[in-house]
Amino acid sequence: MNEMIEKKFLTLITNVSFFPLHNQQLKENVRMKQLNDLFSVPEMCLLSNVTENFIQNNIPYYPEILYHDVTSAIRSIHPVIHKMLDSQKIPDYLEKNERLPVFLEHLRKHNKKVFLITNSPFYFVDNGMKYMIGDDWRTLFDVIVVQARKPSFFKKESSFHLDYRPFRTFNLGSDRMNWNRVSTLDRDKIYMEGTVSGLLKMTGWNSNRVIYFGDQIYSDLADITLNFGWRTGAIIAELEKEIETHNSPEFKEAVSALQALQQLVDEGNENN
Repeated sequence: MNEMIEKKFLTLITNVSFFPLHNQQLKENVRMKQLNDLFSVPEMCLLSNVTENFIQNNIPYYPEILYHDVTSAIRSIHPVIHKMLDSQKIPDYLEKNERLPVFLEHLRKHNKKVFLITNSPFYFVDNGMKYMIGDDWRTLFDVIVVQARKPSFFKKESSFHLDYRPFRTFNLGSDRMNWNRVSTLDRDKIYMEGTVSGLLKMTGWNSNRVIYFGDQIYSDLADITLNFGWRTGAIIAELEKEIETHNSPEFKEAVSALQALQQLVDEGNENN
C-alpha cells in the first residue's frame, strides 16, 4: 500500500473505534428487505415519512409491523392506478418502438416460442400492447399469463404452499376467471395466476433453453434462475447512468481509496 495513502487514512480515522468481527453475532435468519428499483421509491418515501412522524410525535412503533403495513398500502393502490390510466393517456407513459413488432415477428418466423407473464390485469396489458404493437398483438405470443402474482409464480410448486395457485382461464366476454381445470396452454387464450412449474409441464419447454426478460431483479429474475435455471435478461434503465458513473475517473479514484480504507479496517480487526 502506498505510504502516503496509509498515513492519510490513519489521520482521518484516529478517533474512530472498530468493532472486531469476531464479536459480531451474525444470524442466518436476519431478514433485510431490498429496496433497489424505481418501484421502491414511493415505498421508501412513505416509510421515511411515517417513521419521522412517529419519532417527532413520540409514538411508539415496531419497525417490522410498520414495514408490513406500508407494503400492504403500496400494494393496495396498484389496482387503483391501473383503473386510473385512461387508454387515451397511454402515449404519456409508453414510448412506442417501431422495431418491437418487427422483432416479435422475426421470432415467430424462426419458430421461437414467445410468452408474456405479467402481474397486471388483462385490460391494462391489452391497452398498452395495442398501442405498442397493434390490435393483433396476441397472435405474436404462444402463452399469455396476466395477474401472475410474481414472485409467487416463480416459486417451486407445492399444492400445500399458501402461494400455490393453479392456472385459470380468463373469459374476455365476462371479464372474469373461468372455473374449469386448465390442462393445456393454448395460443388463443388468456390465462391467470398459475406457476412456472405448471407452465413448463404443460408446454414441455426445456428450462435451460428458456430466456426471460424482466425489469425487477428480485421479482422477475432471482428465483427463476436459482430454482429453474432459466437464462435471464434485465431491462434496467438506471444502469446506463450507473455504468457511466463506474467508468468515470472520479469513481475509480474513490473506489481505490475505499479499498485502502477497508484494508486498514481488516488489519485492525485482525489485531484485536
